[in-house]
Amino acid sequence: MCILLLARACSLDKRPESDTRPEKEVAFAEVGPIQGVNGRLKLTPLELSGPVIQGSEFDIDIENISVDAIWFAPDRGAKIWIYDEVEGKWTEIRNKIVYSGVGTVVEPKGNEPSRTLAIIEPDLPQGNAPITIRVTVMGKVYRDGKPTDEDVGGWVDVTLPP
Repeated sequence: MCILLLARACSLDKRPESDTRPEKEVAFAEVGPIQGVNGRLKLTPLELSGPVIQGSEFDIDIENISVDAIWFAPDRGAKIWIYDEVEGKWTEIRNKIVYSGVGTVVEPKGNEPSRTLAIIEPDLPQGNAPITIRVTVMGKVYRDGKPTDEDVGGWVDVTLPP
């Protein structure tokens, strides 16, 4: 009976044995934008007007490190996520920034402009403990003067002090 329970408990984990990613990353793969992100974009939080803190907006520098031009919508396809350690899942939270415009093309590495900014203001209550959020951005490969159906994405974790 004990062996049966142990075998049953082991079969509940749906991941293959070779999957050594932390549970947080496995959960993100279920909700995240695309597979294989961060191979073409480098995202860096910027402290342009002071430190990045809860309740304030901040910028994410998006650098194109690929060989393709990338088109971004005005909002840069930005989404903000927070991980619930208890539930073991990611939840999207609202970005309070309202975007306008027609989008932008970011040229391949070595050409100008090879970077753009995403403005982020997570809709979070002011807390007295640090909060780590994950910011994702999504664009499209740009060829022959128009965006294609090929997605390009990246993410960066940002810890917001109180």
